[in-house]
Amino acid sequence: MELVATLSGRFADMRGVTLQCTPGTIHPATLTTKPFFLENLVWLCLDFAMDAAGQGKSISLTGEKAGNTVRLGFTGLGGLKESLPGMFPGEREKALLGALGAEFRVDAEAKELILTLMMWSFWTC
Repeated sequence: MELVATLSGRFADMRGVTLQCTPGTIHPATLTTKPFFLENLVWLCLDFAMDAAGQGKSISLTGEKAGNTVRLGFTGLGGLKESLPGMFPGEREKALLGALGAEFRVDAEAKELILTLMMWSFWTC
């Protein structure tokens, strides 16, 4: 999350959005996966989140272990309710979710997007 947030810093600045990475303090997350796919998915979620940031223009990125999963959150999305329904996730995001065995959830009341990934290795020979 930190890598993608750092690489996305200029895009966030151009949109007037502040990004803040908050690693899980109670249960820090470590995940073995296909990094290229995950980084692309995180970027696509972050790009959408920057558009849905609303008036606050501040997004908090979190990652933490939850049982046998890792949850990646994009919170502070004050404009999420106004975002067009059915626009996200699109075909690219759905393909990456399938390739990673990940799940995606939008919680408009909590103003957050949540990616959930299983904690097993996706590497194959």
